[in-house]
Order: sequence, then C-alpha cells, then structure tokens
Amino acid sequence: MTRTQSRLGSNGLYHWGEILAGCRRLENRLRDLRLDELPISAYNKRYLGEKIRNLSSVLNVYGHLLQLATKDWDKTLQEFTLVDYGGGSGVLSFLAKESGIGTVIYCDIYDVSCKDARTLSQMLGINLDHVVCGDVDELVSYLFGNNICIHAVVSYDVLEHIYDLKYHFQRLATLQGEFCVVYGSGANIRNPYVRRRLQRIHFEAEYCQRKRKWGHKERDTLRPYLEIRQEIIAQLAPDLPQETIHFLAQATRGLRKDDMKYTWLSSEKRVRFLTSPIPQPIPVTRIQATGRNV
Repeated sequence: MTRTQSRLGSNGLYHWGEILAGCRRLENRLRDLRLDELPISAYNKRYLGEKIRNLSSVLNVYGHLLQLATKDWDKTLQEFTLVDYGGGSGVLSFLAKESGIGTVIYCDIYDVSCKDARTLSQMLGINLDHVVCGDVDELVSYLFGNNICIHAVVSYDVLEHIYDLKYHFQRLATLQGEFCVVYGSGANIRNPYVRRRLQRIHFEAEYCQRKRKWGHKERDTLRPYLEIRQEIIAQLAPDLPQETIHFLAQATRGLRKDDMKYTWLSSEKRVRFLTSPIPQPIPVTRIQATGRNV
C-alpha cells in the first residue's frame, strides 16, 4: 500500500478516482454552455461565468471537498446522500451527481438561485434530486418531513456568511443518523492578498453607496450598512440624540435587526431596550454589542 493510500484509505482513493472522472465530465459540459443564451438570472450568469473562467481550479477544490466527505464511506457512491448547503449556481451539486453520488440535496436561501439551479440542471442533463429553498431551519424540516437520512453536508464560501454558527450546528445536530460536515472557505485571513481584498469589500459595504452593476444580487442592498443601522435605531428609539444613534450604529455592526434591540451597557447590568429613554449620549467605550462583529 502506498503512502497516499495509507493516508486516505483504499476506498477513499477509489472514490477520488470517481470524483476526478466527474470533474472531467462536468468541465466539458460547463464549457459547452452558452451563458448569454441561458434562461437564468443575470446574477447567476455573472456568478457562473466567474467560475467557468477558472473552472479547473474550482472543480479541483470542489472535488477535494467531496473526497473528504466520502473518504470513509465503505459503500458505493450511489448509496451516498449529500447536502450542498448554500449551493449558489449549483456547480458543487452537479459535480456530486457527475461523480456518481446517488442522492444530492441542493439548498440555498436565495429563491432566484434555486430556480436557476433547476434550469441549469435541465440544460446540463444532470438531475438534482431535491432542491430546498431556505436556511438551516428549512433544510432540517425538509429532511425530517421527507424522512431523509444524510451522510454529509458540504459547502464552500458559505461558512463566513452564517450569522449564528452555534445555532446552525445545533440545528444540524438534531438530524438522525451519523453524517460528516465539510465546510471550506477561501476567506483566509492569513493570506495578505485575500485579507486586503476582503477588508476593502467590507469597508465599502459599511460606508459607501455602491453603484448597481450588471449581475447584481437583487436581495443585497447597495446602501451603506452603517446608514441602514442608523435608520433602524432611529425607528426603534426616535427620541435618541443623533450622536447616540451614531454611537449605537457603530457598536451594533454585524448584528441583525432583531438583535439590535438590545445592547450591553455594562457587565453588571443585563440588557436595556433601545426604546428606553437615554438622557445623554453613551460613551462608545461603555457599549459592547451582543453577537459577533463582522
């Protein structure tokens, strides 16, 4: 047995061969697509086009994710059930099917992408067994409602977008049976180039009014996030002075609207509603927002 076989396991190496063959087949199918003629949204035309321009690298990454998900599986891939969480344009799901995985469940929170993934599956001639439109709650409900036991949940570039990681994994843990979770991400903060690029994106989203470009994701706002939080706080507490609203908007960066109703004023005092009258601006050093900052 070679060192590679010893590390991966002989059956894992066998599945890797199937996955590589799936990569080659899917690459040919995707390169044959005429994106400008596809009846899908401009957003996914742009998104899928970016993947196709770097297709070999993309499929290599996705292939390794599938290998990690299946390397301990001692049966045929036809008996394997996989969830593609945050499936986007569906490339990871299509690769799983092309590799021989028997049941693939595509899941995405964006209804437009769910519709486009169905369309692309028809154009490529690759059947998606299940399409779930929603977040982790909808996914878990669907699996329970259809009595489906899964063997793996796989995703790429999704982990950093999950608002509450603890809740996410707690919900997955309610599913029956044993399964593995393989989440990958290119958001590597130890890579200086990636870090600078992402910091620039975050800065623009927080402070800048962005221009609408072709392929924009319609559910995403173009307004500065700071400005939106200031509006939310002003609606919740219209009597607050403007400087306090600004302080609170900065302190609640990364929070959803429902979590912005509470702020920590000190470790001794529990929580205080923003709707309670505050006579004077609160020094920013006294405010620590609940949740996680992005």
